[in-house]
Amino acid sequence: MSQRKKQKDASRDAILTSAAALLRERGLEGTSVQDATAGAGLTVGTFYAHFTDKQDLLTQAVEVALRQVGGMLDHAAAGRTGIDAVHAITDVYLSELHRDHVRMGCPLPAVLGEAAAVQKSKGTLPQQLVQFLEARVHAAGAGTVQQDEALALVVLLVGGQIIARATRGTPLSSNVLNACRNFAKQRLVATA
Repeated sequence: MSQRKKQKDASRDAILTSAAALLRERGLEGTSVQDATAGAGLTVGTFYAHFTDKQDLLTQAVEVALRQVGGMLDHAAAGRTGIDAVHAITDVYLSELHRDHVRMGCPLPAVLGEAAAVQKSKGTLPQQLVQFLEARVHAAGAGTVQQDEALALVVLLVGGQIIARATRGTPLSSNVLNACRNFAKQRLVATA
């Protein structure tokens, strides 16, 4: 690969990484082309060498952010199987660390209200997380989590994180995280 191609790929990746962090923090409407390129240390002119428009950037940035959170959840479940893997994922997703480090976390709490803006993304955003959970447990060779259970878990994870972030700095925030983790673990054990 030529040096020029490497530089072009690096600038594209930097813009996507910056945009993914911004959309987690500000949502889709609050993420601008100017801020995404500035966060990458580039100019707006560079943007048009990589993306057709803001919608193209946001669609790709959501996919990048979802892959990144998938990596975080895979890391949490590493070495675990079945329900134990799902419990580990729940613990990490509903943690205070995930709540407090929005720019590195799951994009769903920030973008679901604006999800119509990313319709071009493959499938629906919550469905991608449902499929991830189902596949993670199935790949471990330790049974399955039914689709309804996985969907309910996604709602609990994302909804819990939305409320925890909205009430950060109050006792309710940590209580929400704990209550959601405990409920998910009890419910999943009862259905396993």
